[in-house]
Amino acid sequence: MLNQQQAYGDLIKALQSFCREDLGREPRRIRVDLDNNMALILLEQFLFPSEIEADQQGTEGEETYEEWLRDMFKPRLQLIVEETTRQQVTLSQIYIDFPVGNIIGVFVFAENLKRRGA
Repeated sequence: MLNQQQAYGDLIKALQSFCREDLGREPRRIRVDLDNNMALILLEQFLFPSEIEADQQGTEGEETYEEWLRDMFKPRLQLIVEETTRQQVTLSQIYIDFPVGNIIGVFVFAENLKRRGA
């Protein structure tokens, strides 16, 4: 049985590995909050200032970071959350805080973590 503290530690490690190995960069800090029925993730200063500026200027024909988040990043983060918490995610959303380059993820579970013993 997976407890909530173990799920928290496993989630942090999985996020660090994903950022470093799959994306080739690390946020300034990773913060995770596991609540009864959701996981909140903050990847602090993940985007570089030049990326933020380029996205806000918007070059026609290029994929924006918001599209990248929706198409690639969000499904991968959801899979990481589901695998490390052993919970099904029923609702997820990703946001970019453009002034500072933070990425924020909200993942709602089908069941309460405490009821399943996580």
